[in-house]
Formats: sequence, C-alpha cells, structure tokens
Amino acid sequence: MLGNLWENKDEKAFIECQKPFRKAEKSFEEQTSIASKNFATRGIILRVVYF
Repeated sequence: MLGNLWENKDEKAFIECQKPFRKAEKSFEEQTSIASKNFATRGIILRVVYF
C-alpha cells in the first residue's frame, strides 16, 4: 500500500484543494482500472517532499 500525506496551512487552503483533488481522482478512475481507496491510516513515512 502506498499513501500520500497532504498538509495545508489552514482550513481555507484545505477546502480549495478539494476541487482539483476530486477532478484528479475522477480522471484517474476513468483512465485506469486500478482500485483507489481513501482512508485515514497511521503509516510509516518513507519520504518527505515539499512543494
């Protein structure tokens, strides 16, 4: 299982990010047959990338 952790500077930034995330999820589902599940988990951080 692979996961991504996204951190936002505040609640407003979190809400604004939902639109592009939903669009990307829909596009991913349409283009692939890979099952995607979103859920909270306590995983081990393997790498940290800052944008």
